[in-house]
Amino acid sequence: MKLTIFRITKEGYLEPVSTEGLEVSQLSQDSHVWIDLEGASPEELETFLAPFNLHPLVLEDCVSLSHSTLISRYERSFYLEFPTNSLTPGLHPNYLGIIGVPPHILITIHNGPMSTLSDLAEDIVTTEIKLAVPRRAAVLYQILDALVDQNIMVTLRIRREIDEMITAFDEDHDSLAFSDILDMKRRVSQLALIGEDQLYCITALLKSETSALTIYDQREYFRDLTSTAEHALRFVNRQESRMTDLYDQYRLMLHDRTESKLRLLTIISAIFLPLTLIAGIYGMNFQHMPELGNPYAYPLTLGLMATVAGGMLLYFRYRGWFD
Repeated sequence: MKLTIFRITKEGYLEPVSTEGLEVSQLSQDSHVWIDLEGASPEELETFLAPFNLHPLVLEDCVSLSHSTLISRYERSFYLEFPTNSLTPGLHPNYLGIIGVPPHILITIHNGPMSTLSDLAEDIVTTEIKLAVPRRAAVLYQILDALVDQNIMVTLRIRREIDEMITAFDEDHDSLAFSDILDMKRRVSQLALIGEDQLYCITALLKSETSALTIYDQREYFRDLTSTAEHALRFVNRQESRMTDLYDQYRLMLHDRTESKLRLLTIISAIFLPLTLIAGIYGMNFQHMPELGNPYAYPLTLGLMATVAGGMLLYFRYRGWFD
């Protein structure tokens, strides 16, 4: 388990706190604190969080981090499970567990490395970013804002990939595989789900005021964040619509190709139907048939069959069946 603790200074920056021999009870009650837990096992989580007297359901959600509950409010704690996106393609989104513990502690929990958090913490520590107020609500806003921005960055990258796919399809239909379209369609759908859940979480935060976590002095910032999340969701929905159009165009192209093949098979069948009829008539085993005694009957019949086939080919070509 990787444990990182920051104290929020009065100037609005983060100050790293040494974790050697640190007891939870030693954390100052006067200053706001941000605790980050990375890659903790269920046993380590339960041990570390035990002194905070959290609700059992919060502990259960922290251990799973499986999108079981996006937001929960309890008397002694506030739990938020915020969906995050990775810059590398994946099948499932990750979730950041966020716990608000009264009076001044903010805890974030994630299973693996999260560069967005580490970069944000470094920027605030090195004074690249200053918190609006020296409170944990300001840190929470910065975290959620960074994760929403990351979702927008991923959407921008996917938009470029979609542009390339559409251009390639317009230039050469065969340059694009149907599996590539389906894969991109799934990725965009996942982005849309993440955007919807992020917007829900931020909107729920605006409506929540508990002793475990209050954002009253950051309400305007969270309203602005809601607008950003809504814009991000609309952006993703536009890309989803473009992928749907490309998907439909590809399916239409496959349908046209199938129809063209069926048309060719129909023409071939139509040409051979009269030839089969002629061959069937002269293949009957009757004793007296007018043409059997004619020495030119065989070449004449073959000529008739060739004429019928050629005439039908010319007719179908004239009617545009081969176009």
